[in-house]
Amino acid sequence: MIKDKVWYCSYDFHNKLFKIIAYEDIGKLNITSTCLKFDGQQRKFLISNDEILDIELINNRIRWINLLVINGFSLFYLLNASHSILYVLGFMVINNGLYFLIIPSVKWIKITTERKNVVLLADGRIRGWGGIFGGTRKLFIELEKQSKLSDIK
Repeated sequence: MIKDKVWYCSYDFHNKLFKIIAYEDIGKLNITSTCLKFDGQQRKFLISNDEILDIELINNRIRWINLLVINGFSLFYLLNASHSILYVLGFMVINNGLYFLIIPSVKWIKITTERKNVVLLADGRIRGWGGIFGGTRKLFIELEKQSKLSDIK
């Protein structure tokens, strides 16, 4: 089975405090009964099912620095555009409320290999909204079925 528009992210990149883009590469993921192969624009890798130690679904991290910068720019812009303070506060409450509603539904598939490599994958369709609406969870279920871990669980 081949999945298009899969996001790749290294574990180090995922844990950065400040980043603009959620992923490092986007490409195709080929899932077979023996391995999974990622063919991205910048990276290519193959992981044999025998190498996989663990597959889990993890939450996206809240980017506090990104949130602080976005709120700072919004506050600066809105106050300089001579809006009332109630308008500015209302805008920021709605903006932050939406952020905290969406972030819990953003998931990544964390794959740990025998060599202690950690790979993160997510559904990148519709600019990431496919993952928010359950695409990453479906991809996780498919990967779990194809890996040796499905025999153990």
